[in-house]
Amino acid sequence: RVQARALNGLSAFLGEPHEAEPSLRTLRRDTLRETLWHEADPAPGIRALSRMSNRQAAARLLASRGTFGTLFNWVKLFFRSRESLTRELVNLCRHWERQPLMLISLMVDYTHWLGQTTDCNSTLPDQVAVYGALSRRSHVPIHAMVPYNPHRAVFWQSGKHNRFPTPEFDPLDLARRAVTEHGFVGLKLYPPMGFQATGNSNKDADYPPLVIKALQPKGTLGTKLDQAMLRAIDLCIELDVPMLAHANNSLSAGKGYGGRADPHFWIKALDIKPALRLCLAHAGHFCWQETDPPTGTPTLRTTWEWAIGRHLQKHPDSHLYIDISYFSELFASRKQLGYVTHQLNAWIADCDKDVHHIPYGTDWTILGKQPGFDTYGTTVIAYLRDHLHLTDAQVERVMWQNAMRYLGLNTGQSRDRLLKFYNGRRPPWTELALPPKP
Repeated sequence: RVQARALNGLSAFLGEPHEAEPSLRTLRRDTLRETLWHEADPAPGIRALSRMSNRQAAARLLASRGTFGTLFNWVKLFFRSRESLTRELVNLCRHWERQPLMLISLMVDYTHWLGQTTDCNSTLPDQVAVYGALSRRSHVPIHAMVPYNPHRAVFWQSGKHNRFPTPEFDPLDLARRAVTEHGFVGLKLYPPMGFQATGNSNKDADYPPLVIKALQPKGTLGTKLDQAMLRAIDLCIELDVPMLAHANNSLSAGKGYGGRADPHFWIKALDIKPALRLCLAHAGHFCWQETDPPTGTPTLRTTWEWAIGRHLQKHPDSHLYIDISYFSELFASRKQLGYVTHQLNAWIADCDKDVHHIPYGTDWTILGKQPGFDTYGTTVIAYLRDHLHLTDAQVERVMWQNAMRYLGLNTGQSRDRLLKFYNGRRPPWTELALPPKP
């Protein structure tokens, strides 16, 4: 059905006639239409002879691996079920000549920051239950990380439960139930919505006006956010599950909010709660300048990655990790890739010489809009070997062993809880043992 709707809609757009007195909007649509025709039929001079129909052109676009064909097929992913997306990712992994041991899906909760909700689709508690059901039936284990939004926690703790028509809930209670009842393996956070791991501002102007109006914290929101973050960290330590946080200065809800993902704030949290398992996602850009680098630090070593690296130098046994999910530099210019490669090689040599703190990630389904996504896994492995010169043992650490250690799947509460969750089923990962750290 999704394919048919896409084909019909695209065919209709390609067939729209030119307007006699075009506006700027229609001129832009005409330009886009010509670009689409060129991708569908790169030989426009022959088009008149071949008389390709709009529907034939639309079908070619949807089968294209070009820029627009890739984008159209990416959009279609959002109309598919989680189960079908799981099957596709499994097939992709096998195409990359890797046998997937476990898939980790990440959920997010933007509702209270954006002031938006819906009453026509499933709620977050409903989605948690769906993931639990999917985890129980999936042949290749798929588990999720439950979204935790400290702002929702502040609303709940403040007794304000009627902001939206959908039922409100305690996100900390949902996180506990997700882990203990539905096979979830950790908590996912998204600081660029407007919060920090620690040291949140108590200035009302530092938050969206609609948030302040709805909550009326009177200059105490930052303190409440800090408290909500500490409660979530304590829950993770109690249940022996990790946190994963978006740690890129991107896709933020307000001006400057992307900087609230700065690892500086997370390192302060680790100073208070060193037992926390934490992965800071989307590393490897080496472009965002850290907060308060040590005096005399060379400029090239003052990025967010180097702030994390210095913490690892001081605490090599820390469960702090940086993943390389959606490593877009692999598709960048030779000059940009060269810069990142130089930085990563230096970072590994100085901060993680045995490569125990870099897990692999895809950022699927977002990765699907990138041309070349279908070979992403093999591209990453080739990069690790040919550009970073990692040994086979180090590549295996990146591709699965570091994630297994980060998730606590080798030993402890998380492993025991999942074995019980499987109810006698024993997926292949349960038979693997991690080699000891040198």
